[in-house]
Amino acid sequence: MICAYKDEWQTDFETEKALITAQYQGDIELFHIGSTAVKGLYAKDCIDILGVVHQLADVANLAHGLTALGYRYKSAYGIEGREYFSKQQRKVHLHIFQAGDKRIANGND
Repeated sequence: MICAYKDEWQTDFETEKALITAQYQGDIELFHIGSTAVKGLYAKDCIDILGVVHQLADVANLAHGLTALGYRYKSAYGIEGREYFSKQQRKVHLHIFQAGDKRIANGND
């Protein structure tokens, strides 16, 4: 369901960012992406997060930190070069790519 922009989307992102940063045992940069990141834009009530890591191959070995937060690890989930996690309790999609991946600059096509 599409809904009007909600100010709490940014707060929800910041909360998830803090949780992920504290729990993930590797280096990761996190960015709020997608329609909920654009103030004033109508969107689905789902927070999309882009994670950028130095070595994508390390993510699978460190997934336990994210699963402890309620994320489900879905591996590439149809997009080669990505590691994907989703969370249902607070609808969140976490897309992790390796630094330098062309899709980062293209808005996660």
